[in-house]
This record gives sequence, C-alpha cells and structure tokens, in this order.
Amino acid sequence: ISKNQAQENDLIYLSKPLGTGYLLAAYFNNSELLSSIDFQNLIEWLRKGNSKASEISKSFKSNITTDISGFGLASHLSDICKSSKLSAEIKLNKEILINKNIEILKTFKSTGFDNNYSSSINDIFISDNNKLKNILYDPQTNGPLLFSINKKNQIEFEKKFLLKLGFSPIPLGKFKKPEDKLINVID
Repeated sequence: ISKNQAQENDLIYLSKPLGTGYLLAAYFNNSELLSSIDFQNLIEWLRKGNSKASEISKSFKSNITTDISGFGLASHLSDICKSSKLSAEIKLNKEILINKNIEILKTFKSTGFDNNYSSSINDIFISDNNKLKNILYDPQTNGPLLFSINKKNQIEFEKKFLLKLGFSPIPLGKFKKPEDKLINVID
C-alpha cells in the first residue's frame, strides 16, 4: 500500500502503544523510574508482532498501513499526509504509551530522537504544554502499525480487532482537508 492513499475523514489508529525508544534508553541508563515489572511489560509489547493487526486492517480495506519504526510517529504520519495531500488531526493521551509514567518520557530520549524532532517539527502544530509531545519523535523498535479505517467501519473494526488480538486498537485521530500544518495535535 502506498503512502498517498489516505482519504479525508478516515480514522487513524495504532495497533499497539508507542515508547520502545525512550523506555530502552531509560533501561540502559539504569533509571530508577523504570522497574523490573515495567521492563517486563516493555518486552511483552516488543514480542507482539503486527501480522494479525495487518490482516484485520486489510480485511477492512485500509487505505494506509505502515509500521512506525525508527523515524517515529511524526515522520511517518507527516509523510502520509504530504503524499496524500491531507492533514491529520490527532489527540495524544496516555493510552498511546507502553508506560504511563510521563516522567520517563520527559527525562529520556533515544539516540534517534533529535534527528526525528528536527526533521518533523515544522510539520506539526502542538502546544508546548503538551506533556506527551516527545512521543511523536520517539524511534520505535517493533513499533505499532499505523492504519486508516473508513468511519462507517469503526465499530465493527474495533470489535474484530479486540476479538482477534485480545486488546483494542488505539484511536489517534482522522485525516482532514489540508491545513497549514500536516499534523495538528489537539488537546
């Protein structure tokens, strides 16, 4: 699937939460903010593949399916928006994080963070006060899939995803007509 197939009003989802980059940085820096149970949880998410999520998104004729990898969410989503000549309106909440402790996200950055930030920051509108803004630039190892689903299929898609995978997809936002910024993060 190419990156230029996003459709206006399609809903944007992640197949699983984000955070492998900064959490591994915290682990390798022996941070007391990351417990052994937190690390085990991170490993569990790293072990979850994306093949079932991909099959489900295909069965709902997703126009866009891409994995969030080392370039981070902002880079991948802005590429899709550029190619599709659309913007994305997204909302960040703790559900998109593997680990809900915001202090770890504010304190640690993976080695790829700065490159991701500098390559994407001009494409994004986000409040400086948004506590989750760093997750946009966090490079992922075995990160989630990002996919779009037609709004009319939302309820059926979410039910099938939960049934097949045992956890829910994470709603991120929707594609919209082009705006000044490719990604608009609403509070």
